[in-house]
Amino acid sequence: MPPEALDEKRVHGLRWLLLAGWLGLLLMMVLPTGYVARPAICSDLSICSDSVANDIFWNIGLPAVLLCVVFSHALWRRLCPLSFVSQLAKALGIQRTVTDQRGKKRLVFVDESSWLGRHHIQLQWSLLIAGLSMRILIANSNGIVLAVMSGAVLLGALVTGWAYAGKSWCQYICPFGVAQQVITGPRSLPGRDAHLNPTSRTTQSMCRTKADNVGQADASACVACIKPCMDIDSERHYWANLQRKRGLNWAWYSYPGLVISFFLIIESYAPTDPSISYLDYLKSHLYSYDNRLASMAWESILPDGWPTVPRLIAVPIIISAAALISRLLFQQIQQWQENYFLHNDLPDAKTTAIHRTRLLSTVIAVNSYFLFKGSPLPLTGPRGHAVFKLGVMAIMAMWLYRGWNRNQQLYERESTSTSLRKQLTKLGDQLSEWLGGRRLDDLTPSEVFTLAKALPANAKSDRRAIYSNVLKEQLEQGRLDRRTAFVKLEELRLSLGLSQDEHRAAIEVLEAENPRLQQLSAMDLAGLKLRRSAAVEEIEHLLRISHCRTITPDLIPEAVSQELERIRIESGLDNESWQETILEFSPDSIRSERELDQLYQAIEGHLSERWVLRQTTKNSPFLLPLLLSIDNHIARLMPPLVELQQRFLNAKSLEWPKEDQLNLLASIPDTVYTFLSSEDNTTLALSHWLKQRPQATLNFQNLPSPEGVLESVAKSSFDPSTRRWATAVRLGQTPDENEELTRLAKRPAGQKLLSLLEPRTLSRLPSLSSIQAWKQGEEITLSEDGVFILLSGGCELNNQTVLLAPTTNDSPLRFLGLLDYLGGSGTSGGRDNIHACELGLVALTFHGSDFRELLDVAPVLEAELTRQLAWACSPKKTLQLH
Repeated sequence: MPPEALDEKRVHGLRWLLLAGWLGLLLMMVLPTGYVARPAICSDLSICSDSVANDIFWNIGLPAVLLCVVFSHALWRRLCPLSFVSQLAKALGIQRTVTDQRGKKRLVFVDESSWLGRHHIQLQWSLLIAGLSMRILIANSNGIVLAVMSGAVLLGALVTGWAYAGKSWCQYICPFGVAQQVITGPRSLPGRDAHLNPTSRTTQSMCRTKADNVGQADASACVACIKPCMDIDSERHYWANLQRKRGLNWAWYSYPGLVISFFLIIESYAPTDPSISYLDYLKSHLYSYDNRLASMAWESILPDGWPTVPRLIAVPIIISAAALISRLLFQQIQQWQENYFLHNDLPDAKTTAIHRTRLLSTVIAVNSYFLFKGSPLPLTGPRGHAVFKLGVMAIMAMWLYRGWNRNQQLYERESTSTSLRKQLTKLGDQLSEWLGGRRLDDLTPSEVFTLAKALPANAKSDRRAIYSNVLKEQLEQGRLDRRTAFVKLEELRLSLGLSQDEHRAAIEVLEAENPRLQQLSAMDLAGLKLRRSAAVEEIEHLLRISHCRTITPDLIPEAVSQELERIRIESGLDNESWQETILEFSPDSIRSERELDQLYQAIEGHLSERWVLRQTTKNSPFLLPLLLSIDNHIARLMPPLVELQQRFLNAKSLEWPKEDQLNLLASIPDTVYTFLSSEDNTTLALSHWLKQRPQATLNFQNLPSPEGVLESVAKSSFDPSTRRWATAVRLGQTPDENEELTRLAKRPAGQKLLSLLEPRTLSRLPSLSSIQAWKQGEEITLSEDGVFILLSGGCELNNQTVLLAPTTNDSPLRFLGLLDYLGGSGTSGGRDNIHACELGLVALTFHGSDFRELLDVAPVLEAELTRQLAWACSPKKTLQLH
């Protein structure tokens, strides 16, 4: 499972676990664990300290983090405890805000034109060099110093998260943040490419919030603190910053020098005592116990006879010098490649040279780290370390091979093909003859462009619409800007057979619809898109838990209004963008109209499924309860549909829904209204709209197969009993393996009962009732509060009246003892002298309390009893009750 597929709830628990583990280590650093925790190598050495916490931190924790980043940057950036701590202020609702010119509060963002926005790479790299120097000088083995450094970093993350919105700590301050970019490169080895995964709203390590329900997708919480963002699309971030990010090239090329010099300096601290010369100072972890470090800070790093240069001064100088040498070396490698590409007339010589040199720098840095460090895993001995090193080199070789021939044009082509694929999907069956049985999602980017060329020549309007929609999406996401769109979409334009003038016309239309396309840069448009998307998801969640469908400022509750203000502040949207976002949820907005159409479509889909199953019930009576399950599902959709429809009509000053919508509502079965008995507002509105309108019959198009309907119900029903029932019917089995259900299904009265009870009620039926049989003339004992449902045959009452079970499945059920149950003892007449008639009797028998429990969960059966009472009490009664 790729890291982005892990749900936020699970990752949140892992973050707490990692943070608790780190805090536990800090406690161990401050409180030495004594000789109990000393490793075997320190048993005879006086230079060892007592604490094992430094060993765990430097030799297990940190290498594990590096391995995690090598395998998947997205996983670590979601798990990182420092990132988690930086978000605590947001979680507590105490982030710093300022008041804008309109008097409204807003969050503070790092301005990309500010000193921090322009120089954060240099700041982060300087902090990394300072941290490495401090580690070498004292923190490798001194628990208290390491605890202070860790505490300072945690405090820095907390304060940064309070002062600035988003992941500002990760993007602008964290010393390890730039190193993660270097190790990741354009993309990690496993995982999904964000630009090829359009179905997910939260890609890679994007900021997100937990889903409301199990199985529901996490919601975006992005506020566009940096644009483009490595957490959203690492490859887009990589190509966008290939040349324009100040200081990044210097940091990238200097990283191998930092790594190599760091470990060589640590090796220089190894004891010179011949008795322990067999120990590898690094791989034995002796350096993390060496208590000589503080006293050696003022010793000269150079051999005797050379000038005295204290390690305190020499260490940062040597590391910085090594970084500079590394940078010069890789700059020369870049220049050699660029000259070669230019000599051979290869396109994009400079960007290709920079890209490949960066890949080489990363491979050398990562391999050097683990060649020096060895395995953090429990692999002992030279063989274990060698196997681990070969594994790391193999992984880095695959990573290098995967990225070597990548370029920005290929990435942009793939991104455009993703937008094009979404537009082609809208053509539906028109593409089937060109797909040859394949799915559109299975096509490669090149095949998607080829498919666009195959569109009919007479579908010029479709071609223009596809191009315009792709252009719009790419511009709004900041993947293109107006100046470069003409060149970068040339392949698509040629594939669709469109001219330059049609491109200009599409641009003019889009600019008229959205003037911000002219006003904002591509990166600002991308940030605006991300912030609005996150705000929309938050508002949708708010409306869902508030049981609202739309936003009408004068009508929303105060609590909802306060939550909207919180969302406005946290989203970082300017006032104009916020108002545009809120308008999307107004009753007459396109979003509301689209949501209303989706509800009607969902109900029509369920009605078509119901119609298909209804035609099959003659051969499979077990399908009858599933009709009620579908009706119940339709009933759940009706209140939000009616509420949204009323708001829409009021906003448009209309009285009636559209004709096709009225026809759909008029075709809804009566059982749906039974499930809506407690929804007075819904039923009143429906009664008003459908007054004097006859029951309608829909003409369904593209009906699903019965097998497809059963599969859909088995997967998507909200009721587990219904899912089990549909699965059993699909497999030709008896639901719940209950033979009494088989006996019911063989009798017309039993089939009638199946049509009145849902699967979840039928699953409880064996515990509430039993099937009993009597032969001709046998006396039937009816307890004082008992109720029988006649399944077959009949009975004689006082040797006079004969009560027979129905012989067709559309006849009403017949009961014994029902009037006594409803009206009290004696209402039914005598309960003695009841015998089975000449046909015998088979009945489903209930005690009074069990029958009451059945009616509590069977509203359709209860409605059937009400109708029977009405018939029995009418002047022309034809139905006999007992």
